[in-house]
Amino acid sequence: MGFTAAGISVDLVTVAQQAPLGFRLTVPTANDGEQVYTYIKAAAAVAIGEAVMKGAGTGASSGYGACVLATQGALSPHRYVGCAQVAIASGSHGFVLTRGVGLALVATTTSAGADLVIDGVAPGSLDDEAADDDTFRVGYTPAAVGTTAATATVFLDFLG
Repeated sequence: MGFTAAGISVDLVTVAQQAPLGFRLTVPTANDGEQVYTYIKAAAAVAIGEAVMKGAGTGASSGYGACVLATQGALSPHRYVGCAQVAIASGSHGFVLTRGVGLALVATTTSAGADLVIDGVAPGSLDDEAADDDTFRVGYTPAAVGTTAATATVFLDFLG
């Protein structure tokens, strides 16, 4: 796991803010390239693998300071931030994986190499692009996902 110069780890979850919201931390991996994590505050509980998006309010109730479970719709792809690799309680701060190989909650069974989008039914879930109509691709499945609503290892590439 990576650390900032201040010693913050990507699996640290705290109520008190430990880094600037939106801060990006890049971590090298042994064989999967780099992972890029983004520091957020969760406005609702986020389980391992669930995708989040920036809050749409104003001030402290918006952006990285009010992340909620990602939902599909006519939203800018820049609002989608990443998937939690550790659980983040409501009101707590932590990192989500924005780019790289990690865990994501995949709503349906998918084949290897399937492009992933935000699911249109279950908030926080990703879905096979072929099964859904959202065109904002946020990753792909290196291997088939054989179970519905499963946390699977995928490649993520969020813009937010």
